[in-house]
Amino acid sequence: MSSRKPQEDRGQIDDDFYRVLSHPIRRKIIVLLNERIELSYSEMLRELAIEEGLFNFHLRSMRKLIDTTEDGKYVLSNMGRLAYDIIMKVQSSLAASDTLFPKPLLTPNIVA
Repeated sequence: MSSRKPQEDRGQIDDDFYRVLSHPIRRKIIVLLNERIELSYSEMLRELAIEEGLFNFHLRSMRKLIDTTEDGKYVLSNMGRLAYDIIMKVQSSLAASDTLFPKPLLTPNIVA
């Protein structure tokens, strides 16, 4: 057995983690579950206001970030809480960068 296998597995976990964070609907699910602690399938679907098939697609890709309670409600796993922390850190950093480094004003080109 190759000694590189655990690193390759770790790389796949990292790729899966970042892939989940790459879509705004999945980020919204993470934030929603953090704010509401636990939600049923129908509560999440109603809150997100998206088509059920699209919701199922995104929910399936988030298996490692979401757990279910005994009564079938969805909650963030430890990895899901880490994802939430990352989302909040990035949002905070982006907000701060807009304040520290405002975008330049665009002026129309003047042609003489």
